[in-house]
Amino acid sequence: MRNTGFNTKRREFLAGLGCTSLLPLAGQAQQLARIGWLTAQRAASLTPYVEAFRSSLRELGYEEGRNLAIEFRYGDDAVEHVPELAAGLVKISVDLIVTQGAAVPVVSKLNLPVPIVYLINGDPVSAGFDSLARPRGNMTGLSFMAAEFNGKRLELLRE
Repeated sequence: MRNTGFNTKRREFLAGLGCTSLLPLAGQAQQLARIGWLTAQRAASLTPYVEAFRSSLRELGYEEGRNLAIEFRYGDDAVEHVPELAAGLVKISVDLIVTQGAAVPVVSKLNLPVPIVYLINGDPVSAGFDSLARPRGNMTGLSFMAAEFNGKRLELLRE
């Protein structure tokens, strides 16, 4: 059984994470902010998250076509496409790349000249980061893998 309240809150949180990276642009009226959305997943699997992301951006005053452009790049479940997709986003000069899931460890090794906001469900250290506190140069983000939840995870596994 899915906890839709948790999923809704998680979507809102993820959307807010990416949106906060745009706050420095908020004082610059009518400047076009360009965000690259990069994932190894298929578009259909992320539809609710994309909609939450767009909604949160609108709440901050960013509207696609007016002062915002979002460039979506999906790997269609082929992580090996991520470097090429990332290079394409850099080439079109996005201001920020938002990445998640299996694409995160790949993107972290590319040394891209663009700020990167990531979300990873697993352990970031086993994904290749030195630490969650210092992932790599121009990256920031979060992981849902928190040690304090391990007891609850074991409890759920036993059930």
